[in-house]
Amino acid sequence: MQPRFARTGFPDAEATITTPISDTDAGTLDRRYRLAEQVVIDRLGDSMVAVQLGTDKIFDLNETAARLVELLGEGRTAVEAADVIAGEYDATAEAVRQDVVSTVSTLITESVLEVVTDDI
Repeated sequence: MQPRFARTGFPDAEATITTPISDTDAGTLDRRYRLAEQVVIDRLGDSMVAVQLGTDKIFDLNETAARLVELLGEGRTAVEAADVIAGEYDATAEAVRQDVVSTVSTLITESVLEVVTDDI
C-alpha cells in the first residue's frame, strides 16, 4: 500500500484574503498545542515532514507550517507563535493569525497536533 501524502502550510501571501478573527478562531489562538503522541517529525531544509507512526500518513509541512510546529513545540500559544512568524516574515499579525488558525485546524483534523489540555 502506498503511503498517503499531504502538503500542509500557509497559502501564498498573494492568495490570502484576510477576514476578521471570529470568537471560535480566538479560542484556537489562545490554546497551546503539541504533536500527537503517534507523530514524529524530521526537518528537511526549510520544510518538515510529520509521520504518523502506525499509519500510512506523511505530511510535508512547508517552511511557515514547520516554523509554527517548532514554536508550538516550545510551549507557545498559537497567537504567540503567529506573532513571532509575522515578525519573521514581515507580514501582518492578522493575516498570519488567520493562516495559523487554518493550519492548526488542518493539523488537528489530521491528528498531527493535539490540544494541550492543561490549559483548558
